[in-house]
Amino acid sequence: MVSKAFVLAGGASRRFGHDKARFEVQGRPMVAHVVDVLLQAGLEPCLVVRDSALSDLGFPLLREPEADGFYPLRGMVFALETLALGESALFCPCDVPFLDLPSVQSLLLTPAPAVAFDGERVHPLIAHYAHEHRDRLHDHIQRQASALQFGESAQRVLVSPHAVRNINHPDDLDSV
Repeated sequence: MVSKAFVLAGGASRRFGHDKARFEVQGRPMVAHVVDVLLQAGLEPCLVVRDSALSDLGFPLLREPEADGFYPLRGMVFALETLALGESALFCPCDVPFLDLPSVQSLLLTPAPAVAFDGERVHPLIAHYAHEHRDRLHDHIQRQASALQFGESAQRVLVSPHAVRNINHPDDLDSV
């Protein structure tokens, strides 16, 4: 049974212009929407961060080791290393405030590795991965391959396109 979830919240938010995790959507930080749906699914969410700047939000933090540049897969490897052999967890970025319970449940019911698929596009950072995938993911990082390439070998789980819509710029919310 999966009990843990990791929210990737350590990015620099360069395209966004300021801290994406804290950006308010419907009066609450974007990351809080993601955490809420993970809690509804019975998971123990933890934010994967590069510093303690989000500690005031009250969510558990997992601070990844210092590294040059931002690469979300590094945070995933670090999170996978905290799991015991045989454990798996759900992963998602902090910028999917419309993530819904049916999508999360579908991913959890699919054996790892599984990635969200909206009918057109694979979302490799919205995924179910197991401790056993950490070495393969680490090798993938060493080759500087993309998250999308890593997710290609995982089972695709059909989810609502709205649920996995990521917000990369404040204007992205205008069409919601």
